[in-house]
Amino acid sequence: MKIYKEDKETIFLSQFKDPLMDHLYKKILFHLKDAPGKKLLDVGCGAGKVISLAGKDGFEVLGVEIEEKVAGLAQKNLQKERVKGKIITVDILKTKLKKEQFDVVVCSEVIEHVDSPEKIIQEIHRLLKKDGILILTTPHNQRYWTVSDEFAEHKRRFSIKQIKKILANFEIKKIYTVGFPGMASLILIYNFLVKLLRIQHNASWRRQQFKQWPFYLVSTILLRIDDIFNGLNFGIDIVAVAKKK
Repeated sequence: MKIYKEDKETIFLSQFKDPLMDHLYKKILFHLKDAPGKKLLDVGCGAGKVISLAGKDGFEVLGVEIEEKVAGLAQKNLQKERVKGKIITVDILKTKLKKEQFDVVVCSEVIEHVDSPEKIIQEIHRLLKKDGILILTTPHNQRYWTVSDEFAEHKRRFSIKQIKKILANFEIKKIYTVGFPGMASLILIYNFLVKLLRIQHNASWRRQQFKQWPFYLVSTILLRIDDIFNGLNFGIDIVAVAKKK
């Protein structure tokens, strides 16, 4: 991802001070109550916010992150938050972890970056214990494709139908979307203005508080209001909770 080529402060802000990511993290933490045990794997853990929060809640955490610089940030964050856990820098398909050892696997904003998301889901299925759960989030609906997707180097957005197909070996307990209508409108308006004014979209604005904080505040309010409409499945991001059969 292009964001991972930025300096460490910008990477931190993109994951710890982003309204949509924060909203998704809250959904993930809420659904962790459905986990049958306390052993957690975070696939593509990024800078480690989810595993830090889960670790504070009593989970035994392991993070897998392919980007070395970002994995280092995650490990430092665990240390800062005094959470016992480990980060390994490797492709999830090459970890050689023993099968059926995790009660819950989190895979948040990962499968949209790869050519074969099915392979990642198969590996997660292998690593989960019987009745273990997967908590998955990923961008929804190709119609919401914007310059932000291009910057993030997404390969696709998914439909609910596609996610259900990918999760065919799981029992889907919950599946819904977040971010409609408010956040969806905001990102589409931004995308329109970027193209109209021929502005170069990048991550530098995250370091400018006069831009970062108004965006965070407005987006956070919109996302909370949008939660009223999650069941319509018109949102910008999918949240799925599935149990290993």
